[in-house]
Amino acid sequence: LVSMGAGEMSPLEVLRRENELLKATVAEASASIQELETSLSSSDVPLPQGALATSAASLDTRNLEPQDYWSPTIDVPAGYVYEDEYGAISPIPGHDGTECLKWDDTLWSHADHFRYRWNILRNIRNAIDQNEGGMHKFSEGWKIYCFNRGKHNG
Repeated sequence: LVSMGAGEMSPLEVLRRENELLKATVAEASASIQELETSLSSSDVPLPQGALATSAASLDTRNLEPQDYWSPTIDVPAGYVYEDEYGAISPIPGHDGTECLKWDDTLWSHADHFRYRWNILRNIRNAIDQNEGGMHKFSEGWKIYCFNRGKHNG
């Protein structure tokens, strides 16, 4: 168990708060885009057509694979069934979280934050491994606590 001093947040709480801020930022950006599009349309300025102008609501989801359904913003289309398809859970790599930056040099200015987030992930994952018997056992908590996916009222 990890003990925290007064006023410190757990790594999970830090991630929850960061995700709340990200959601708020996305919502604000979406509202700004909608406002700009409305303003441009009312001024008879042509808006771009094609892939860039496609909204998430109008995406054709018929050709999506199961791994494409990670986002809570994508609903499984009628007539399709969502099935998790995952392989064995891998151990956390031993690097410092900046390994992915080798593909995009522009991100190096954010390397400290990548290290920070990687450290939070490692702490959470290590706590699960030490206290819950590993990720596989932890992910099967529904067998004990009866949480499961299925049809509602039927």
